[in-house]
Amino acid sequence: MITPSEIEIQSDMTYEEEPIRILAREVKELRNKKIPLVKVLWHRDGVEKATWEPKDSMRRQYSNILNGPKKCQQSFNQLKALLTEAPVLVQPESSKEFVIYSDVSLNYLGFVLIQEGKVVNYPTHDLELAAIVFALKIWRHHLYGEKCHIFADHMSLNNLQAKRVQCESTSDSEYQIGSDDCLMFRDKIFVPKNSELIQKILHEAHRGCLSVHPVSTKMYNDLKKSYWRSGMKRDISKFVSKCLICQQVKAEHQVPSSLLQPVMIP
Repeated sequence: MITPSEIEIQSDMTYEEEPIRILAREVKELRNKKIPLVKVLWHRDGVEKATWEPKDSMRRQYSNILNGPKKCQQSFNQLKALLTEAPVLVQPESSKEFVIYSDVSLNYLGFVLIQEGKVVNYPTHDLELAAIVFALKIWRHHLYGEKCHIFADHMSLNNLQAKRVQCESTSDSEYQIGSDDCLMFRDKIFVPKNSELIQKILHEAHRGCLSVHPVSTKMYNDLKKSYWRSGMKRDISKFVSKCLICQQVKAEHQVPSSLLQPVMIP
């Protein structure tokens, strides 16, 4: 028995049932037309009390019960496309703006690096090395000048050490370890993706005491003899284009030369 407190009774002493889902579909064929029917499971009734209702009237009164599965399928397909087709994680690009989200608790520190609304993906060994660097910075007052052993639970760091041993023992590899413990690529110093280090190298090559603001082509030819980095020529051109002194001495910024003109005596 349904009590009045459990349902909303209308003024004409009737109440409205809400459909839950569609159990089955069929088409009833008459002599002159076909009537599509749906078997509806109602809110307060069991499966045995499900009724057959005209599909058109159910669509007019309860459009959500018929359109619900279609909308769910569309939402699922959209989510599937985002997870399988659209890139969720992206590689960092130095020329674009970064956003950092951080959170902290008594037990954990958390940081997320985002670029253009997408989380920046870092290789696992980079994250492992970042954790080691972070730990060394926190305890540097204890470890400075002392011998320290570092243990990590990830095999990628062991792979990095194995690659170092391979570079030291194999002469056929393009990468070698120099005498000063620097990574060499084809007998040139390999410059890592470190913006501060790159700016120091460019500044020394362009504005140092032994250089007189060379143009980008001359500067690139000088640097490529000792350094190697992907995109180095592009970085040099951008650096030279932002030099104020180089911009001032360009011919298009100078007054055109001509014969001297006497100054009129007032």
